[in-house]
Amino acid sequence: MKTAIILNPKSGAKIQGELSKLKNKLTAAFSKATFFETTAETHSATNLTRQALQQGFERIIAVGGDGTVNETVNGFFVGRQIVNPQAIFSFVMCGRGNDFRRTFKVPDGIDGAIERAATGQVRFIDVGHLQFTCHDGRQAERIFVNVASFGMSGEVDEKVNQSPLAGILGGSGVFYLSLLQTVVGYRSRQVTIEIDDTICQTLPINTVAVANGRYFGGGMKIAPDAEIDDGFFDIVISGDLSAIEIILQSPSLYRGDHIKDKKVKVIRGKKLTASSPERVLLDVDGETPGRLPATFTILPAALRIQI
Repeated sequence: MKTAIILNPKSGAKIQGELSKLKNKLTAAFSKATFFETTAETHSATNLTRQALQQGFERIIAVGGDGTVNETVNGFFVGRQIVNPQAIFSFVMCGRGNDFRRTFKVPDGIDGAIERAATGQVRFIDVGHLQFTCHDGRQAERIFVNVASFGMSGEVDEKVNQSPLAGILGGSGVFYLSLLQTVVGYRSRQVTIEIDDTICQTLPINTVAVANGRYFGGGMKIAPDAEIDDGFFDIVISGDLSAIEIILQSPSLYRGDHIKDKKVKVIRGKKLTASSPERVLLDVDGETPGRLPATFTILPAALRIQI
């Protein structure tokens, strides 16, 4: 199978200083693979993936963190349309959070991750399509495979991406520290949400997670019952939580027990529209591309994956 490896050489501590060793392991598992390294905006994982698909590559493997996975998957799509429905996507995660792998129970280690990418089951999974507002006010769209959210999660993610401590604390550590930093002075935002054109309400929210996968934030089990191939989002709405409630609830996020809280609701749906008169940031597979208003739509069985 003609295989392209989209490699982010600056992704996380697991790559830093070990790049040649990593390449040797990937070459041993995928003997005829061609490497494409991300280097700049013109060589983003999205652009490199589209280039590889145009050149007839049949399997694309993202090597990096959640952001690299997201960018690579976006290269499979133009708008909502997939470029080649028969092309296979896979991944080897070595970034900070590595949340997408957790839904598939992929081992947290390079060797196990490479083995799963090389020998795993091939199947179709759902993806999410997002229409949103960029930071400069422009309208844009993108695909996400794991979790997109808005509210406090967007502000936490903004701090995570600016933190110099990721290499010291690791993914979970830097996310938890950023959460504690954000809680100070944070207040809930008034947001109007509409789900599947039927449920519509305006309410104060802390965070709303539109989940295709189960984990975000460096191991937080935000949507413990989400299935990546059932044709629905699990929409997790965390209401008007105080700072103390957020801190007390944070350990339960890693277990998935937070959904038992009376201020947390889980609604399954295929489409969510959200708007607010306030600045409400997005978190999309670990990146912060913009803010509300935004519309999230499920695309069932849209991506062929091997893992």
